[in-house]
Amino acid sequence: MASFKKWNCPEQFSKGKELVRANYGFSLDDAYLVSGVLTEEDVEKINSFNRELLLIFDNTKDIKPDMLKKISDKVTISIKGGLDYIEKTKYQKYYERYFNDTLYKPLELIPIIEYFEKIESKIKPNWTDTQKSLYIFKTLARNLHYRYKNESKTENGKSVIDCLRGLLYGKLICAGFSLVFKETMDRINVPCFYQMSHKSCHAWNIVILDGKPRGIELTGACSNKDENGGISPDFFGASPNFYDDPHHDLTDEPEEEKFELVPFTDDEIYENNEIININDVYEGLKKGKRDKLDDFIEYASATSFLDNLEIDLKNRYISQDDITIIINNIKKLYNLDEINNIFGEKLDIMFKKYCQFQADDIKVVSVEDFIESLQQESKKQQVEQSREIDEEKDKYEEEKARILRARFSEEAKKRLLQELEEEYNLSENSQRRR
Repeated sequence: MASFKKWNCPEQFSKGKELVRANYGFSLDDAYLVSGVLTEEDVEKINSFNRELLLIFDNTKDIKPDMLKKISDKVTISIKGGLDYIEKTKYQKYYERYFNDTLYKPLELIPIIEYFEKIESKIKPNWTDTQKSLYIFKTLARNLHYRYKNESKTENGKSVIDCLRGLLYGKLICAGFSLVFKETMDRINVPCFYQMSHKSCHAWNIVILDGKPRGIELTGACSNKDENGGISPDFFGASPNFYDDPHHDLTDEPEEEKFELVPFTDDEIYENNEIININDVYEGLKKGKRDKLDDFIEYASATSFLDNLEIDLKNRYISQDDITIIINNIKKLYNLDEINNIFGEKLDIMFKKYCQFQADDIKVVSVEDFIESLQQESKKQQVEQSREIDEEKDKYEEEKARILRARFSEEAKKRLLQELEEEYNLSENSQRRR
């Protein structure tokens, strides 16, 4: 059960109370600090207020999607994360900017938390904190990208590049990357710090692994991947001169601690990387498919796609009535699992392809043509499946050979081979069911 404590906002916030009410709809006099796991009883208590409220959480660790679905839309939730506007005056001073990046409606948080849970579900219980952190870092780096100046900063009128919301669109800037990484570490109880320099206009993380502070640059990893998605180990705690980089200049940041960093050695990175690469279903047997994580980033699930499909109002493709017609027809032909498994992220691409914007008229091609294109795509996917299964088997043999060649003890090799076999069997069975 969670505990609630009335929040006495800092003077900087108090001066803008009316502005906050005008911009966000709630009063800072109705703001509560929340700690502990939200329960059904807590939700009933929250909804009983029957007015606009602000609930402030340190992170999303104790918030479950099932509870969020039951919370009134009158509630706004603040996830402080790295933007601790309660403790750090620099975030109070510019609260209009930083405070806004912590705010979410309950339903808006559901796909974000489900995204984190999807990643966490692949973590092995016997992994060390370093291995868990490296796995999460690599998964984020592989699936997120840097959003450059010529690209939109908002989606549906809300900022996405510098907050957790950016996960749903796959592109962020340094502030967003660093807030996301801190959130993932908070959720697995690994000490992590969000650091930001106004002088360099950059943000990054410090994480405590093996009892030692390490410098983390998820932004660098996401914007400097090679053609195969590979990244330099310097971005994950291996840089010997982290604070010498002008981007990490804390000269004018008295509230930020300049840690005595201890970089990982090449051997430490190699050994930990070998473990997570061999055991990880994303990086190993299903490389290239990644358990449809790209699809998950965009929609969280087939259910949320069908129930919460939104079109960017700035670049509308189609009317809401047309959306309803198309989605209802898709539902008649396919169940939710089939839609998610067969079409994945291609559904959105095809949807936009078969919709067109002409002057002030919003129109769509016939529903029959759209459905026919989905059926054709399904047939192509079935043909490709047999080829993908063969590729998985080849990959399994390659990974097996790599284990046998690796510098591990015989006992370690035996354990890793067993885990590899288990992962392969799960993957293979999953393919057979589809």
